[in-house]
Amino acid sequence: MAMIIPCTQERSAEQAEFSKCFWWAVLPGALGMVDVFLLHCVQVLVTPNLRSDLVKVENWGSDLIVLGPNILVAACAIWRLRALYEEFPAGWTGRWQISLGDCVAIAIFVGISMLVWRTVHAETFPNPAALFIVNLSFLFTAALVFAHRIGAPQVVWRWLGAALITVGALILMWAGIFIELLVMLMLRIVEL
Repeated sequence: MAMIIPCTQERSAEQAEFSKCFWWAVLPGALGMVDVFLLHCVQVLVTPNLRSDLVKVENWGSDLIVLGPNILVAACAIWRLRALYEEFPAGWTGRWQISLGDCVAIAIFVGISMLVWRTVHAETFPNPAALFIVNLSFLFTAALVFAHRIGAPQVVWRWLGAALITVGALILMWAGIFIELLVMLMLRIVEL
């Protein structure tokens, strides 16, 4: 009987690790459309000549139909992750903080992002680029804090890990947006 208990505990720990990976993937996927909507709202507020149907009060009902499930799924992912990490702690050794060198890395990251954007899309540089890059820098900062928390030992590995986490989160966010747009298109086709 004593042999069965460790085996079932090991399986439940493996299942918990899979569940953690699943909910970590669901979280940015659910927040992708919310992020795009908030960026669009800020862009409309900042740009005086830009008019949009998305931020009109009359359209808030349809916006809530799209954003409501995303917010609920993100809240569910956060709730499940908290429960999983309480039951199966991760054993991370770092702290929830960044160093002065990490702040310099954030500034370099923002500068390189602006340089790349201006090189690739010079005609759209000041307005949408700044909003996207500020959003990207917040994501990179969160990734740096997370990389520090999981105990990345050296500065270069922490920066590289944060960049990979940022790219992974962006891919998951855009995948979530793509899946949502695909579902909305399929629902519209069924409706016709």
